[in-house]
Amino acid sequence: MESLKETISFFQQLKLSILLQLLLALITHNSFLAQSNGKISGVVVDQGLGDPLIGVNVLIDKTMLGAATDIEGKFTIPAVAPGEYKLIVSMIGYTKQLDDGVILIKLRTSK
Repeated sequence: MESLKETISFFQQLKLSILLQLLLALITHNSFLAQSNGKISGVVVDQGLGDPLIGVNVLIDKTMLGAATDIEGKFTIPAVAPGEYKLIVSMIGYTKQLDDGVILIKLRTSK
């Protein structure tokens, strides 16, 4: 009976070890993939006054990626694959703006 418990315990530890190794492999793989991506950053200001706008939503059209502007109107959308994108910029009280033709080149920041 004792050897059965030891065998079960050994297999549970082995299963945990395999799961940890798989998790480490996934994290490592994702970090290598992220290195080929870039980021889109910028500043959103009021067109009339030139004041930075806080809390503006900046989204990449047809993706789940986006960011909100900070107190200085700045935003950064990290981990964006190289390509051409359309940004959707929206805030309550302002007309939604579309900025198409944002091109992200590998390992660069597009502004």
